[in-house]
Amino acid sequence: RTEQNAVPSKLATYFNIPYDSMSLTHTGGNLMQDGRGTAFSDDLVIQENNNNEARVRSLMKTYTGTDNYVITIDPQGDYIAHIDCWGKIVAPDKIIVAKLPKTNARYQYYEKVANELANTKCIYGHNYRGYRIEERGGSTVAPYTNSLIANGHVYMPLGSNASYNERALNVYKEALPGYDVVGLQGFSSSNQNAFLNTDALHCRTHEVPDQNMVFIDSRDVNYGNVPLKDRYVVKTNVISYANNEMSEVNIHYSINDSEYITYPMNQYEETTNYTFAFNNLKSGDDVKYYIEATDANNNYNVDPTCGKLDPHHFVIE
Repeated sequence: RTEQNAVPSKLATYFNIPYDSMSLTHTGGNLMQDGRGTAFSDDLVIQENNNNEARVRSLMKTYTGTDNYVITIDPQGDYIAHIDCWGKIVAPDKIIVAKLPKTNARYQYYEKVANELANTKCIYGHNYRGYRIEERGGSTVAPYTNSLIANGHVYMPLGSNASYNERALNVYKEALPGYDVVGLQGFSSSNQNAFLNTDALHCRTHEVPDQNMVFIDSRDVNYGNVPLKDRYVVKTNVISYANNEMSEVNIHYSINDSEYITYPMNQYEETTNYTFAFNNLKSGDDVKYYIEATDANNNYNVDPTCGKLDPHHFVIE
């Protein structure tokens, strides 16, 4: 596919950014990334590279910064073996996996993959939060995980069953509160370009980089039930891709469902690292928080993905 392979170099020229390539056979439909160094594929990527798993992992780490490469089986059992046909990473801590009826011959494989991914640690240190989208299986068109997420929108390909479509849209709304979730119907007079179970929006589109992005990279996250201690430190790394100065890096927090309080985070010397400490919390306290950052040119971002609508959350034991 020489024309497809030429796209990255053309985009690099257009955006005036460096271009490099790695000698790895890989397909975009078989790669999901969380933006924090974790990536997911099924084992097609190993098969396509002479079954040399060590080389695949080494190249992905060197060229894409993938520290944790989760490679699983293909539960779909179809010719294409792409992860976007059955799974979707929607946030650094959230995964959607398709779900088939128990009577379907592939049911057990989908459940195996869903359980495996749900027991994988996300970058925040806890297990991924799993969501399931029901599909009828068989010849019914239901390419729900083959979606495009960009700029606060989810574009979900619609299938051939209206009730399943509605339930699938609601799963995305639950996983990404505050996002505008839109269902799109494939269309063509000959039907050749209508959506298929193996070919939909993620297959036909791709994001382009935002060179002005403010990136909030939180790693030390307080989550779930935590033991009582004197202080709870929040650490984050805030980077302006455009090398702008940061005008604000704030933490917003609520204790026991009180009104949110906004407080500036402390910058560590002249670095991109910021911290905040919760002090004097007591047993039973229920704490929710999220981080917002804005640079001098009003480029803005929030962590976690849905901010106040789905914040980081921990409870003192």
